[in-house]
This record gives sequence, structure tokens and C-alpha cells, in this order.
Amino acid sequence: FALSETELCRAFGNLMENACDAAAEAEEPYLLISGSENEKQSIIIIKNSRREGEIKKRNGQYLSTKHQGTGLGIISAQKTAEKNVGSLITEATEKTFTAALFLKKNG
Repeated sequence: FALSETELCRAFGNLMENACDAAAEAEEPYLLISGSENEKQSIIIIKNSRREGEIKKRNGQYLSTKHQGTGLGIISAQKTAEKNVGSLITEATEKTFTAALFLKKNG
């Protein structure tokens, strides 16, 4: 990867913590993790259940359910991905949240 092991662990850890916390509050908790790769990038997808209701945003950033302000885990994972020529794409539905982390491979 173009990023260090520490950066990878931090980004993955932040996304996993958010997913586990959200799934724990869901009526039917679940967490799915999948991945794939090609010669240029690796993709890690984390999909989890969550409690029903609107996910609030301000200025395009998700608001935290743990404290006032924006969610730091998603912002941190997104900045790490972008710093390393990758990206983080998120999608929220009424009962699920998905985070797809695209990471450039060295070479």
C-alpha cells in the first residue's frame, strides 16, 4: 500500500469502531466485511446495520452520535485515504451504513 501499516490500522479501526457501535444499537445487529483487489488498488467494504432514522449531516460531514460535532472516525479515515491517493465512499440507508475504503497499491 501507499500508506503505512499504522495508517491502515487507524483508518480500518475507526471504521470498525463506528460500525460496531452502530450495529449494537440496531434492532437486528450485523456487520459484514469484504474486500477485493486488482493490480492498482485494494478495496475494503464494511456494511453494518444501524438503528432506524435519519443520519444527520452538517456541511456534508456526518454528525457524531457520541458527542457534539462531526464524527471524527470517518473524517480521519477519509483524510488518511485521500493523503495516500485513495478515497472513502459512504452510503446510508434507513437501516444500514456502508463504508468503502479504496487504497492505492505501491508499484
